Amino acid sequence: MNDDSLIEDRLLYSPITELRRSDNYEDFLAKQHEWIECLRGDDPNSINNQVTNMIWDAGAYRMVNEARSHAERNEQGDLKQNGMVHCLLDKCFFESQMAAVRRQMDTYGLTGERGTYSLNDLLDDMIRNMSLLTRGNYFTAEKRKWDTKLVREMRERWRLERVGKGAVEVPEECDFVLDEERHQIMDMLCDVPPDQRSAEDTVREEVLQNLKSRLNKECDLIKKQVNQYLAHCATPESRRRPGQEEAKATIGHMWEAHKVICEVMNFVSIYLLTGNVAYQFLPISPFDPLKYFDEPLIPSVSMPEIREAWKNYRSEIESWEGYGPDELLREIGTQSDDIGLNSITANPSQIEEQS
Repeated sequence: MNDDSLIEDRLLYSPITELRRSDNYEDFLAKQHEWIECLRGDDPNSINNQVTNMIWDAGAYRMVNEARSHAERNEQGDLKQNGMVHCLLDKCFFESQMAAVRRQMDTYGLTGERGTYSLNDLLDDMIRNMSLLTRGNYFTAEKRKWDTKLVREMRERWRLERVGKGAVEVPEECDFVLDEERHQIMDMLCDVPPDQRSAEDTVREEVLQNLKSRLNKECDLIKKQVNQYLAHCATPESRRRPGQEEAKATIGHMWEAHKVICEVMNFVSIYLLTGNVAYQFLPISPFDPLKYFDEPLIPSVSMPEIREAWKNYRSEIESWEGYGPDELLREIGTQSDDIGLNSITANPSQIEEQS
């Protein structure tokens, strides 16, 4: 079969299955673009960039935890690891990870002066615009074939007419599998049987509300702890308020929150936004992430310099303890000449004489 006849076949078997664009199709496209930018745009604060960094850091910490189980012990049975360094690793990991989870719970909205990129904000905005989430809008935007039954019949005709003519690529116009799969997904999302499909079928609000419920259930405890100890230093009284009981999230809570965030994000991307884009939450690194993992932080011969650096640091911090009335009055005097405060000295005996 030459190229010309193949082109003729493609035209002959190309089904006319395009839908008439709905009245709100342009609104759908605008919102879809906004939602995709929020979810996986190039902005450093897009949800995808947030989650990728969160998962990568969690992977690094898991390797540290695994390494601890293989660490050598001294004669007393204690791990030969620096307590100060590992306490810092634990503290920074938990604080940064809890803050990362907490950000997905923001509800400031996607637009405006206080707009934020978060899964909660994204789901809320989609709920507010439920009327745009129709089968017709999705199929039009994704350039899907609507009448898959017709496409199936034409594919069968095409197959029968080519029996015995050798292997030939099936024309794209006769491929219906992905389009039928999309129909089936929309059947479930809209709660509509296959024989009652309509371009006006709309995604049920319960779908998005359930995603929000999953997110809130697994992340609420972490949100409370961040609000009480990281974003704010809540007083004992405020932590005892009804509904604000003191939160104590564990590493288990963290892993579950990670899992739900990734699952909700992936579901929204595949089934509610683009129809086919899944995520790779842990990126493939262009370098070996475990290179030099088995090497000590410094050689033993450098320990004297490290001890001297710690000594200097202590001296610097202790120097801050000397700030008192002398320094305060000196600052007042140099900054307030025009009101006469510079006549006050930091000499206690002179202050007594003036009084």
